Order: sequence, then structure tokens, then C-alpha cells
Amino acid sequence: MLDKNLIKLLEEKSGIKLDSSSACEHLVFDIESETGEKLGFTTLKRLLGFTSEKAEPRLSTLDILARYLGFNSHKELNDTINNKGDSDFDSNAKSVLSSRLPTDTEINLSYYPNRRLKLKHIRDDEFIVLESIHGSLQKGDRIFVDMFTTGLPMMARNVIREGKSIGRYVAGEKFGISLF
Repeated sequence: MLDKNLIKLLEEKSGIKLDSSSACEHLVFDIESETGEKLGFTTLKRLLGFTSEKAEPRLSTLDILARYLGFNSHKELNDTINNKGDSDFDSNAKSVLSSRLPTDTEINLSYYPNRRLKLKHIRDDEFIVLESIHGSLQKGDRIFVDMFTTGLPMMARNVIREGKSIGRYVAGEKFGISLF
């Protein structure tokens, strides 16, 4: 059976209360339309406890659920859900200091739930939004970011839209960002 925190995230993302077998069917269709990946209806019913069969889920199934939620893998999602406390070492974290990037470098990042940004480095800490999927930033916005670090929020200290400052912006506030 799935962890209650993961079930809550699936309910938040889908807008479906996962309290019946029919809800599982709706979620299966939503997952496939969002990710293009198929998940078995019976598999999801089993994972949510709507069958008597008890079996451990396959990693590939858990990875599909994680990608649906905007993470790269089940491990990344699990690490986020089971935050190990306020302090921890993270040898897998990737950081990019904006001022060290060559001009015209493109950065792709994603964050929960299923949001993606494609940015182009202009100079120093300034970027232009080339693409924004399911987020509040818009193509053409200029943002000012000092650093990008996986697992932490992206903090833009200023957003310029159509020549006017519209304030600060935080992406991935709840679970951080992923760079790809």
C-alpha cells in the first residue's frame, strides 16, 4: 500500500479523492494523459488498498507516480516526502551559480506539481523565460536569480514583465526544484 503522504500528493495533484475503486480509474486516465505512461487500473487499486492482494509495488510503477507528481524518480519524491530533518548532507545536490554561467546558457528546471521552466542566461544573474509550463512566469519575463540548487526553491528577487517590475517569485517552495 502507498504511503499516506504520497496518497495526499496524488489527491492534491489530480483533484480526485482516492476513496473508491472508481476514483482509481479516473486517476489512471489522468496519469496517462499527463505523463503518456500507462499504469494498470488493478495495480493502482492494489496500491491504494482496494483489493485483498498484498504485493510490493514495482519501482517502475513508483517512478511513474513520481513523474506524474513532477519529480524525476521515486527516490527523489521519497527523499522529499521523508525529509530527514532540518539538517542533512546532500552529496547529490547540484548547484549552479548564475554569475559563472556563460551568456546564452539555457537552464531547464521542474518543480511540483508538474511545472517546467526553460531559461536563457542573459548576463550576471539575469535570465529570460523561454518557456513556462503550468507556472506563473510567462515567456519573455526577465528574472534575477543568484543560484539554482536541486532540492531547494528557486528564488527570483525580481521579475520584469513588459518593462515593469512585478516583484519577487519563488518556484518550488514546497519541494524545491530539479535541474535537467
